[in-house]
Amino acid sequence: MGKNKTIIFSAFIFLVGISSGVFLEIFMNPQDKLQMANFLSNYLFQTGEFSISYPAPFLSSAAGNLLLLLLIFMFGLSAIGFPAAYAVLLYKGAALGFTASIIIDSFALKGAASLCLTMLPQNIIIIPVFILAAASAQQYGIDSILALRNKRGKINSGLRRTGRRYLITNLIFAAVIFFGCAIEALIALAYI
Repeated sequence: MGKNKTIIFSAFIFLVGISSGVFLEIFMNPQDKLQMANFLSNYLFQTGEFSISYPAPFLSSAAGNLLLLLLIFMFGLSAIGFPAAYAVLLYKGAALGFTASIIIDSFALKGAASLCLTMLPQNIIIIPVFILAAASAQQYGIDSILALRNKRGKINSGLRRTGRRYLITNLIFAAVIFFGCAIEALIALAYI
């Protein structure tokens, strides 16, 4: 599969995840929706006694997003495990789709405004990174399979070179995610 097709396929998987999250929210029973709306109201609009300290949004976001990136990276290292990287991408999409759907469904225009202010800025940075990371994992997995199938004397040097590129690419992805999480923390600070 070409690099562009791999990226398009990754984006498609992510969109399937978002759709799954939206459908999950649609089919929730009303009591669960109300309970989730109350929690989100306390969290987003500070209507209750729930408050956020500065390091919590950054640390929790960075830990969660970097763990997902690490999983995608690890699954890409295995010649047969790279499809699991798409499961991580599907999960990320479902989580975002569910969260956005419940916020808009529960709070209408106020929720849509909150969504645009709190979720959109960092996810404009983070979502493409996850899509590219999954595509990179697939490409590295396929390259590993092809190198093993050819079984020529150049396997080790070719995989080593490709592996170094794969590692450096994922370190760059981690830095970009770190930046996106910092933006999220700053937005959380300004929003409080």
